[in-house]
Amino acid sequence: MAYLVLNKGEQSLINTWLGGASGGGNSVPGAIVYVALGAKTGGIGSDKSVNNGTNQTTTLAEIGQTTPNGYARQPLNRNGGGATPNWPLASLVSNSYQSTATQVTFTFSGSPNLNGATLWFVALSSTINAVDALFGADLSTTRTFANGDTEKVTVTYRQT
Repeated sequence: MAYLVLNKGEQSLINTWLGGASGGGNSVPGAIVYVALGAKTGGIGSDKSVNNGTNQTTTLAEIGQTTPNGYARQPLNRNGGGATPNWPLASLVSNSYQSTATQVTFTFSGSPNLNGATLWFVALSSTINAVDALFGADLSTTRTFANGDTEKVTVTYRQT
């Protein structure tokens, strides 16, 4: 599975860790981050400058961009183990720190347009197609959705 910290994610890490920025803004997460589903031809790849857009050939295209049919970005509280779903504090695993968030579930009331998710990503806002993807990874297979379908995603971040 390819995994990539995008430019917005790098900016967020630097602004938060080194710059001391906190609480929302263009690149700094507020109390909540959001898990989203998207598609990109060839997978997440290695182009960390890719941004959200509508064309999955050249951009990270979020599913449900014109017809969500139940799709919505799912919230993750940044509270280190408080209210769920949440993003817990990191722990040392095999000489690298990692954190695994609480599983989130996407529920569909019909086929979204764009359909055919190939990846998940973590974003700053709940707005579909906002240009705010921080990092993401490929799904194991392409997923297409219809009425009554669900998709469960468990996000892990591991610094290697």
